[in-house]
Amino acid sequence: MACKDLGRSGQFSSVMKSNRWDSEPAGLRRTRWSQRSRSGISRPSSWHCGGLLLAFLAVAMISFYPTAVMGQSGALSAPDLASCQFSLRVGGQPCCLQKPTSTTPRYAFQANTSIPQGVRQSYQTAFSNSAYVRKYTEAYRKMKALDGDDPNDPRGMEQQRRVHCAYCSGGGAYGSNYEMHGNWFFLPWHRMMLYLHERILANLAGDPGFKIPFWNWDTSRGREIPREFRDRTTALHNSRRNTDDNDLRDRMEKGTTNRIMEVSVLEAETMDMFLGGPIGNGRPGALEYSSHGAVHMAVGEQNNPFQDMGNLGFAARDTLFYGHHANIDRLWSVWTGLLRTDGRPRRNPTSAAWLNSAFAFYDERKSIVSMRVSDTVDPAKSLRYSYENVKMEWLPSNNRFAAATSVLKPRPSPYLPSIPTDSQDVVRELDEGSDADEEGQERAEAAQVVPMEGEDNEDLPHEYVMLASSSPFSFRSNASLEFSLRLPSRPMSPRVKVEVLSFNGMGYERSERIAFHVFINQPQATIHTKREGNPHYAGSFFHTPISDSGTIERTVKYPVLYTLQRQKWSKKEVNVKLIPVLGDYASEQCHRRKQKRVVKFKSCSIEYVRYKRP
Repeated sequence: MACKDLGRSGQFSSVMKSNRWDSEPAGLRRTRWSQRSRSGISRPSSWHCGGLLLAFLAVAMISFYPTAVMGQSGALSAPDLASCQFSLRVGGQPCCLQKPTSTTPRYAFQANTSIPQGVRQSYQTAFSNSAYVRKYTEAYRKMKALDGDDPNDPRGMEQQRRVHCAYCSGGGAYGSNYEMHGNWFFLPWHRMMLYLHERILANLAGDPGFKIPFWNWDTSRGREIPREFRDRTTALHNSRRNTDDNDLRDRMEKGTTNRIMEVSVLEAETMDMFLGGPIGNGRPGALEYSSHGAVHMAVGEQNNPFQDMGNLGFAARDTLFYGHHANIDRLWSVWTGLLRTDGRPRRNPTSAAWLNSAFAFYDERKSIVSMRVSDTVDPAKSLRYSYENVKMEWLPSNNRFAAATSVLKPRPSPYLPSIPTDSQDVVRELDEGSDADEEGQERAEAAQVVPMEGEDNEDLPHEYVMLASSSPFSFRSNASLEFSLRLPSRPMSPRVKVEVLSFNGMGYERSERIAFHVFINQPQATIHTKREGNPHYAGSFFHTPISDSGTIERTVKYPVLYTLQRQKWSKKEVNVKLIPVLGDYASEQCHRRKQKRVVKFKSCSIEYVRYKRP
């Protein structure tokens, strides 16, 4: 049964459809309705829609996002490791590191030029050297032996697990600001952790120039897990992994496709889209919520609580964790070598709130070291390593980064609608702080400026301008969701293109595995629809759970300029379809509970990126 309440002609509208998962692709049961965007919401007289999985309304309406940083008012000071909430448990296990004493040495990081400059190699290259394999394996054997010989030694494997656990506990260890997932500290914090883990391994191996390898899962050749990690007799093995080799291989291939890499690295050109937003705004970077999460979920056990790699509280107990994150770290270096669509270099944030924030760790001498984000931005200089230059199938011209700009340079696209020309002046007025009059507000409805949240917006090189947005909606883990966003109908300027699809305020349980695919202008798409090479596929979302209670809220942005260009899209309406990945990633426990709402969204919007004039 369909429920309809049509708005007046000329009003922006949005169409939402909820599709029964178990009846796809034939016999879809749908809800379709259109609502006025400005004059309030009026329910139809009969609101009974039998068999529907959801009844949330989507309306094309314009609204501002909050720009205040809720948690971070400035640069973070390194936490006192002695202040950790030692009663904290994640999955029944402690998260805090060994409590320091008054005599524990403490110092601020400085680049150590006595460490030999070296190259982190891929698994394929590094493991072709039998001497390296022996040294690498022996270092981990000693690290794991410390768990029994001296459990309080901060260099032991269990203590290394706790480093990650403490900083991913939702602020439970050191306070709400010290959560290293879902924000712009994800990449630099993990770079710090990897460096100090590498220094501990170098110390245990007796080789000051030792470098950890990386798992280049973003290529078909590097995706396979080396046999050394499967050998149950070595320290590289972990018993809490996905034991079904075929299932593991399938998940890895689906979660690290060339198209996913293009979306999350090549096309995610703004610093906040790639690295994430400041603390408190729930803005993970594109790489974090895509292949990063997919690999974690593929490698870990497939039953709740998904240990080890499949649960953030335990992931660092698996030796594969460090090769996985070394590849994430390498891809950050790849990203900084690309150019933006305007031909300028991509850059990391320059805000003091990012660069001057610091975090505390134990080093190879059992001393506490404080590292700032600024210590990580040039790893070859300050951390004494670079990465092997490996072929990346998803990067044009044999990974010569500058050559990729032939793909990223702006191209004429007359079929792409843009912001109304008459809204440009209104946007400038709002930028300059003047009050727009009633007529100006009317004209600005279709072009609200949405600056990236941060301490110093003037330091940011870009801002988002919203073209259309939905109202709140929700979907279950066993239902696909389809809706449309209608763009302004007034004359468009050819200067600016629709570039971003943003899912705002996604709320879900921290302990659940959440995964879905996003398709644009392909309403017939199902879980079986091809994604690789499909011009309608816009990206995926993978949330790696952690064993604690509570909800999490995220806002994720997908770059869609080239997705729409490949489609030669020329309409005023953008159709969006979310397809949850059921059997592959969703928790069976969730299905047994028959939970009605797995993910709630505050809105979905389409936006473009406007770079500020230098």
